[in-house]
Amino acid sequence: MTPLDFIASLPHGEAKAAALTVYNLMTPVWTEITDDPATLPENGMWLEGKNKQRRFLAMWGNSTEPTIKKWKSYDFLDRKYGSRNTMTPTHWRPIG
Repeated sequence: MTPLDFIASLPHGEAKAAALTVYNLMTPVWTEITDDPATLPENGMWLEGKNKQRRFLAMWGNSTEPTIKKWKSYDFLDRKYGSRNTMTPTHWRPIG
């Protein structure tokens, strides 16, 4: 049973509203990357990125060289082969 299935099974009322509120607060949301620098994640933080094709592990910038500003990505589907790719995310969210 998923968390949303459990919430749906609750009777209407305060318990259901509270459970849905907690679920929404705990679920990371996708942040769209735009030309606004405020939409970029913290430098050197690994996160989940996505574009139209798939989701993947990504990092904006570099934790050891703060002046390097580029995307580093790691394809979840190719993890067993250890391949890195150059996919650039359109959205990101914290890994959780």
